Amino acid sequence: MSPTVQQVLTYLLEAFPDAVSGQYIADQLHVSRNTIWKAIKELKNQGYAIEQFHKRGYALIALPNTLNQAQLTYSLQAIWPALHVQLYDQVSSTNDLAKIHLGKHPNQPALIIAKEQTKGRGRHGRQFHSSIKDGLYLSLVVKPNTKVLQDIPLYTLLSASAMGQALSEFVNQPMQIKWVNDLFYNYRKVGGILCESIMDMESGQVNGIIIGIGLNLAGDFSQADTTTQQVAGTLFGDTLPEQFNYIQLLERFLQLFVGYHQHVDAREYLAYYQQHLLGINQRIHYQQLQTSHYGTIRGINEYGHLIVEDDAGNIHTLVGQEIHFDSKQFAKKID
Repeated sequence: MSPTVQQVLTYLLEAFPDAVSGQYIADQLHVSRNTIWKAIKELKNQGYAIEQFHKRGYALIALPNTLNQAQLTYSLQAIWPALHVQLYDQVSSTNDLAKIHLGKHPNQPALIIAKEQTKGRGRHGRQFHSSIKDGLYLSLVVKPNTKVLQDIPLYTLLSASAMGQALSEFVNQPMQIKWVNDLFYNYRKVGGILCESIMDMESGQVNGIIIGIGLNLAGDFSQADTTTQQVAGTLFGDTLPEQFNYIQLLERFLQLFVGYHQHVDAREYLAYYQQHLLGINQRIHYQQLQTSHYGTIRGINEYGHLIVEDDAGNIHTLVGQEIHFDSKQFAKKID
C-alpha cells in the first residue's frame, strides 16, 4: 500500500462511520482529486467497503478485519499515542527487529507485527515453530515501569495475562497458561512468550524490555516434527473464522497490557494468571538445573514464582530461568 493510499485510508478511518470530502482529503495531502479517486479505487480493490455519497464524499461502510498498516497505526495509537507501529508480511524474528528499534529509538515504545516469522525462538534459544497457515507474531518494546530489577520477569506473566484475557473474548473455552510463558487452549500449546531485558552494561540498568509473542491462530501441524505434533494446537482449528478481527484482538491486548504496565507493582495481572494456571494440583516432572524432580503444582507467589509441593510434603519455590517443563505432560491427546 503506497503512502498516499495509507493516508487516504487514515482520513476514512478518522471519519468513520461518516463521510469525508474527497476535495478535503486532496487539499490536506496537496494532491489532485484524481489521485484521491485512484486511491479510493485501490482501497476498494483491496476489499474495503467504501461508498461515495453525493455532496458528502467517501465513507467506509464497515471496518475491515484484515491487517493493514494504516488501520493498525490509527487504532493502536488511539490507545497509546507514543507507540510506533510497524507491520510486515514476513520477518525472520520480530524480536530482532524490536532490538534494532530499541537501539535507534531507546525512548520510544514500539509494536512490531508480522503475519509470518521464519526464525522464531523461545526460551533458552529454542526454536519456536512458526510454520502455520495463519499465525500472528508481535514484539512489544517498552521501558520497565519498575525500579526493582528482580521484578522485571513479571513482564512475562503480565503479558501472558493480557494476551490470555484478550484471546478469551474470541474463543469458547477458557485460556490456560503453562508456567511460565506458554499459552494453551484445550490443553494444546497455541502461543509462546519470550521476554528479553536489554541491559546497560555500565549502569547495570535495564534500558528496555522486548516482549515477543507468537500465536497459532489456524492451520495444522501435519508437516511438523513429532514433538511439535504432540503438543501444538491452534485457537480456531484448521481455518480462521471469517468474523475474526486481527485489529480488535491487538486493540484489546494493548488496552490490557497498558493498564497492567502502568501499575505493574500492583500485580493485578497475577490474579488472572493464577486462575488460569495450567496443572494446578497436578503431579508433574520438571528439571531444575538439569536435575530431575517430581512435585504437585500449588500455584504462584507474589513474584510469579511457581509453588510446588514434593512427595514428602515440602514446599519448593521455582524460579523461571532455572526450570524446564516438558509440555507433553500438560497436552491433551488428539484422537
